Amino acid sequence: MYLIVYYSSFFLFLNVFPNNFKFDQYYSAPRIFRYLTPLSFPMTLHLAKLAFDFWKMRGIFIREYSIVILFFPLILINLFQTNSATMPGQIYRNTLSLILKDIKEQSPPKLLADSWLGFFLREVYLKAESNKIRIVPIYGIYSAKDYEKWLIKNQNNLPDGTMLITGLCNFVHYGGYYDGFRLRHFSSNLNPQWTLFREYGMLSYLPLPEPARLWRLSGKIHDTETVDTSLLDDTNIDNVDTLFEMGMSNFEKNNYSKARMYYKKIFQKHPDSYKVNEAHYFYTICYFREGDWNTTIIEFKKMCENYPKSTWTAAAHYHIGLSYKELNDINQARKKFQYVIDNFPTDLNLVNLSKKQIEGL
Repeated sequence: MYLIVYYSSFFLFLNVFPNNFKFDQYYSAPRIFRYLTPLSFPMTLHLAKLAFDFWKMRGIFIREYSIVILFFPLILINLFQTNSATMPGQIYRNTLSLILKDIKEQSPPKLLADSWLGFFLREVYLKAESNKIRIVPIYGIYSAKDYEKWLIKNQNNLPDGTMLITGLCNFVHYGGYYDGFRLRHFSSNLNPQWTLFREYGMLSYLPLPEPARLWRLSGKIHDTETVDTSLLDDTNIDNVDTLFEMGMSNFEKNNYSKARMYYKKIFQKHPDSYKVNEAHYFYTICYFREGDWNTTIIEFKKMCENYPKSTWTAAAHYHIGLSYKELNDINQARKKFQYVIDNFPTDLNLVNLSKKQIEGL
């Protein structure tokens, strides 16, 4: 009886409740389905067990043919729905396996992927290759438009041979179909220096179907970043303090491209301002937050050379160490953390953080 009540409730929930139904801000229907869908096959086994129990109870009112009529179609429907519900996951998994095989064979110097996929590539699927392949998971951004902006701003610092995964949307059961490197949602094509290495077939479960692709960078993309006035709220702002405040406002909202434009304007228009070194620090931290470790190192080295006595210099050296760590250059990371310990002993917070980093290397 309890199983019948349970299965009936489950059936109503899956087939009657709308997909946008929410219990609260987190437990929406797609998230619930993400965890319940894998239970469909075990539920089929329970359903078979229920049929077997009915079989043992057969008598005057329950005949053998009634059990077959009642349960056999239900089992077939359950198996069919299970296959349909897990099909996106099956397609995703098969495609990912093919991509992983090619990446291992090609062993690119750097691999770009959106945040969640990049995390699992680095920590699980390609962990054994981490000493050869530098995987860059891009944290803090989600929509395809933001990934496009990130790529435009950072691709000039990528080494020749870098590979990029596009179209392989994550969060299959969460419905996050518009996140990551989704070329169907980019406003323009990739730079011509990105050449298609392989296409893996159409991901038919996406609202806007797109094939998963693996791209290779075939040459240097030159830096074209200047102050993009279209990103500024008021192009007439020229006061240093106001520019810095606008930069920090966007920085705190994780709008790093826009924040960087305000800091950049300080460099260009007010090179002798007392805010220049601080603006340079946060300008570079924008790259750090975007996961562009090479540019972080380059810009912080410039800052340390230009402002060796700045109050931000110790933090700059520390972040250079963190960037080397992300690039798996352990020796350089250790040297930089030790440099902070030896040269900034009064900055106890950074000294302690550097010691912990050395212990973890």
